[in-house]
Amino acid sequence: MSYTVKQVAAMLGISAQTLRFYERYGIEAGKRDGESGYRNYSHAGVDELMSIRKYRNCGFTLADSAKVMKTEKTDDVADMLMRQHDELEKEMIYKRLVMQKLKTVAEQVRRRDEGVWMTQVEPLLCCRVLNQERKPDNNAYRVLGYWAQWLPMAQWTLYVSPDFSQRFYGFSIEKESADVCKIERDENCFDARQQTCICRYVIWSAQSQELYDVACPLLEQMREMYGRPVSHVRIQTILNHASGKGVVSHALIYYPIA
Repeated sequence: MSYTVKQVAAMLGISAQTLRFYERYGIEAGKRDGESGYRNYSHAGVDELMSIRKYRNCGFTLADSAKVMKTEKTDDVADMLMRQHDELEKEMIYKRLVMQKLKTVAEQVRRRDEGVWMTQVEPLLCCRVLNQERKPDNNAYRVLGYWAQWLPMAQWTLYVSPDFSQRFYGFSIEKESADVCKIERDENCFDARQQTCICRYVIWSAQSQELYDVACPLLEQMREMYGRPVSHVRIQTILNHASGKGVVSHALIYYPIA
């Protein structure tokens, strides 16, 4: 018995167009009828395509799925399966970190009305990207692009010197997450030690105001209350969303006091 393209596509749970696309990768499990020109599939051909579907469901690309099917040595096949296993394990670890980040941000958003609270900041890997005028050079575009791939694990951050005279923009990420992501370090990266901070919530209109202009009067208030911070103040954007007046941004001010 043979099967048509439409029948095989239905059995695989894919479209007939996708099935025809497989041929680009040398997956030709069916044979064309000499008279009609239509492709028909045998039981063996369907089994082969089911195996391709299985590998695709395991996260293999179509090209790699075809490569596994064409590999003769079983040890080589086992190596390919283990490499995919390792990739999936990395993805799971990263997704767990993303899940935790989403939960943390949700909790921070819910407690925004509580004003000021004390927090212990985890060790961070930080990256300096733009100066206080926010003027990027060609290298800055590349650095921004590199760090953007780690959002939301990495977060856009404004750093302000203890005397508030200088500032720069960049990214920050918990060192544990940086290690999992295998983030490359360069001359713009630096470590921030663990420290006790006063944390304050900030909400502003992202379309009409700069973060520093919003934070500056709050920093002056905090300096009057707690004195000069012991190291750079970190103002970390955690959320952007739409409102009736445009885009609204949410950030946390981490004001180091110890």
